[in-house]
Amino acid sequence: MLTDLQRRIALTVSQVVQGEGFALAGGAALIFQGVVDRRTRDLDFFTVDATAVNRVCPEVEAALRSMGMSVTKRVDAPGFIRLEVSEANETCEVDFGSDARLRPAMATELGPMIASEELAADKTLALFGRAAARDFVDVFALSEVFGQDRLLELAAEKDRGFDKQHFAEALAAFSRLDRDLFDVADETYVALRNWSTSWRYRILDRSIDRQTKDRGDDVGLGL
Repeated sequence: MLTDLQRRIALTVSQVVQGEGFALAGGAALIFQGVVDRRTRDLDFFTVDATAVNRVCPEVEAALRSMGMSVTKRVDAPGFIRLEVSEANETCEVDFGSDARLRPAMATELGPMIASEELAADKTLALFGRAAARDFVDVFALSEVFGQDRLLELAAEKDRGFDKQHFAEALAAFSRLDRDLFDVADETYVALRNWSTSWRYRILDRSIDRQTKDRGDDVGLGL
């Protein structure tokens, strides 16, 4: 669940950046929508206009400080800013960036939020690209909502560079991650391990079947 601090940050940001196309994304959006049940240490806000990032962040910083929060800018680059926001004994990283968008953002009590299918594509691509422990947790939950095949379709729709074979190798990264990185119960960890392994073999088996079929077609055509 989102903490009280995270919810107040999200509300403040949504009020400051109105009209700039920002929407809450990532794990926080999945948590708010009830897709996953875990904690998060950061909030991600994305817009389709990279120039808006550096334009609005000074106002965001000022608004958060006016609420008594401590704000430190950790990354300040064109099109990407990371703030470290603290209050009492809690700290939250707040990222602002830009990304392509397949679906319109949805309206929520915390402000605009990336739609569930968009989140599904983004998280599948995150597992494809970095294969962090939290990506396995999130995509596992998303696969129960959308199904494995739909997740692959959405990822390919958003990123033409998405490749199922390479995704299968990303799934294999699960065995190289320390157990302590997964903030889940033991039974969930076992389910994650079995799920990632079976999905990987399913993708690879389909690829082998396709290659075999293609060779058979070539023989049939006399090639």
